Amino acid sequence: KLKHNPNLNFATMSKNEEPIKFLNRLLGDYYQLQGDTSFFDKDGDKKGKFEKFCDENGAEDHKFDDVKEELEEDPEACIYSDFDKDFPIDKSLNVDATDETERLTAVFNVIKYCWQNEKAPRYFSALNIELVTTDDDIKTAERQYTAQCPIIFGQSKEETLKEV
Repeated sequence: KLKHNPNLNFATMSKNEEPIKFLNRLLGDYYQLQGDTSFFDKDGDKKGKFEKFCDENGAEDHKFDDVKEELEEDPEACIYSDFDKDFPIDKSLNVDATDETERLTAVFNVIKYCWQNEKAPRYFSALNIELVTTDDDIKTAERQYTAQCPIIFGQSKEETLKEV
């Protein structure tokens, strides 16, 4: 379990999870929140893009202090910032993905947020608030409301409440 240390303003590690695996898990959550399913291979491999990148670039053994140092670098100098050329940058950030500096800064900020807050950032634009109801859903709700509120739904033929 990770614990937040306000003096460092970075998550501190316990013995249960390695820093790279921790960030990999949270970045996987971020991709999922963005509706992007490309982070983990479809073949069931538990390593995500971030962990694989670290393995391939000599960062697989990074410990707490190594990660802390990387996240104190400029976004362009941080090895982690370039782990995925197709990183799903949230639309609400208005980042020009063709501008390498902007792209690396956006990726870096997500990684740093995960590290500091022990969770993936949630952006409003990534939330799916579309509600889909079928005719059966509406009939079921009307039956329940009629049973629970017979005066309103049973006797009065109130149609306004049914529209809500």
